[in-house]
Amino acid sequence: MQAYFFWIGLLVGFLNSNLSAASIPVSIQQSFDAAIIRSELVSAQSELIEQADERYSQAKGSLLPSISAIGAYTRQEVASSSLGSSFSPGEQTTLRLNATQSIFKGFREFAGLRQRSASLEAQRWASKSARVQLYDDVVLNFYQILSAEDELQDL
Repeated sequence: MQAYFFWIGLLVGFLNSNLSAASIPVSIQQSFDAAIIRSELVSAQSELIEQADERYSQAKGSLLPSISAIGAYTRQEVASSSLGSSFSPGEQTTLRLNATQSIFKGFREFAGLRQRSASLEAQRWASKSARVQLYDDVVLNFYQILSAEDELQDL
């Protein structure tokens, strides 16, 4: 019985090796697209770009005024006396609006904004560099595999 499973396993392994993905031609672009999806470095670089972009947005927001508004509507039972109703009306609406602007600090904010912008651009170049390096690795491995397949066919 064990020999029976051995021969079935061997036959399935043989069929799988003949029908494997290696026998299906794959282009360099398909290989590169699959490598980008699986690459941790490329995804980490994308995350770093997003973080640098958020820091730039925060630096830009620090130059602008901060505006806040609070509104309230109060409804309560009307007092029975005329004096009480004048001090505490039955309905009351309030609105508060605040705007604050930071004091000029000698172009420090603008220097910080330029620094964040340069940091964002550096992250974008690092991401492009990681993609180029990944493409180089994919092309090198792609042609090594093609060469190995040609050598196997020559045998």
